[in-house]
Amino acid sequence: MMTLNSSFDKLLQNIEPDKEAKTYAQEAHKPLRAYLEKDDAFSPFFVGSFLYGSYARYTAVGSIKDVDIVVLTNFDHANEEHTPKKVLFKLKKALTKYYEDASNTEYQRKSIQVKDPLPDNPDVKMTLDVIPAIPVQGNEHPLLVPDRKDGIWVYSHPKGHLAHTSKLNDSEHGAGMFVPLVKIMKHWWAFQAPRKKAKPKGFWVETLTGECFDSTKKSYAEHFIAVLEQVSSQYWNYQWLTEPPQISDPSMPGDTLKTSMTLAEFQTFMETVAESLTVARDAISQEDAYEGSTLWHELFGDEFPIIGEVQVANKEAKSLFIDELNLDHEQFLFRDFGIPYHESQYKLSINCKVDQDGWPPFFLRGHKKLIKKSASLTYEVEQNKSNLPRSCRIMWKVKNTGEQARSLQKLRGEITPDRGSWKKKESTSYTGTHYVECYAINEEGVCIAKDRIYISIE
Repeated sequence: MMTLNSSFDKLLQNIEPDKEAKTYAQEAHKPLRAYLEKDDAFSPFFVGSFLYGSYARYTAVGSIKDVDIVVLTNFDHANEEHTPKKVLFKLKKALTKYYEDASNTEYQRKSIQVKDPLPDNPDVKMTLDVIPAIPVQGNEHPLLVPDRKDGIWVYSHPKGHLAHTSKLNDSEHGAGMFVPLVKIMKHWWAFQAPRKKAKPKGFWVETLTGECFDSTKKSYAEHFIAVLEQVSSQYWNYQWLTEPPQISDPSMPGDTLKTSMTLAEFQTFMETVAESLTVARDAISQEDAYEGSTLWHELFGDEFPIIGEVQVANKEAKSLFIDELNLDHEQFLFRDFGIPYHESQYKLSINCKVDQDGWPPFFLRGHKKLIKKSASLTYEVEQNKSNLPRSCRIMWKVKNTGEQARSLQKLRGEITPDRGSWKKKESTSYTGTHYVECYAINEEGVCIAKDRIYISIE
């Protein structure tokens, strides 16, 4: 029978870049690096090259979307002919010559991006970021890289980042668990994020995971919970911050990571941390493997396997139970209503007002109060955090989980229309962790935004 540890192993297997993606990455970067070393115009400045980024640190998940290449050069940063703009121009010229297509290369702030490094293979969706660098104190030390926007050379330490990840993962520190944990954290955020490419970005999440890594933990489930707990403790006051927090650059003491994340984006991240921590604690405490795995599945999606063994007295009863759980109650937007979901510029945020004996009313997000049975709940669209057209239809899904709801055959999951109020009233009847999803449907019948909020009933 599959155990929790083997379920996380399967999750890691499912989110690992496949062999084909790794082959494409090699086919993209190896010939280019060899070309820059030999190109008549650029080779006099070429000293060497190495890979950087999540691909090089082995922390990439899913498809490999980009590969970072650091090109070591002998440019003189004090020479007026070697300003960041002029160096990037020389590099772009060499890359344009290699790809025979000027539109295939594009200026970035500190690099040249190759938009289609394998033009003969239209199925490959991957970019290369080529970063010229000047070693001032040697290749193993911080390097100067161009800042095209500000017109200056700035220090960066890509090999320091590689070494930091390697150290946390080695047998003495992380026993080989840090790199897989980073992949789990990245996948969790990518799945839970309110929209594609939501900030914080992957490297920020990776660095934060390194700050919160507890080498005493022995399983991935414990590691995951420990990181969320540490993040929650470290940024407990996130609602009262006036700007996003800065986290230290692990490769250069005294420096911080550069990020364009906004305060609102960080607060959304922290709300997701709080909600996911509630679900994860509930999941790891479950004695029933099926119940636990369904909760982990809510955090990681279909890549996390649901353990199929349900503790029911006989095979026939077990079959009837699974049929009722999966078919009769839970509904899905596309399968049951034919409504597709398309990523859009619209945002949807929901909150829940809680009224229960012994407490003044409060909103669920941002509070850690226990929710008791027989409380009154009002879920509503937060219009100050949403930018939906008023013509949108709203639909709600209420999903119950937990042993008590299951034993009473109340494992809901139906989707119901809103009556124009953009609110939904519920009450708490069963212990366990439940969630409500909200969908915004435009006039063409497409879901253009959605949000989810968890509630844990004691």
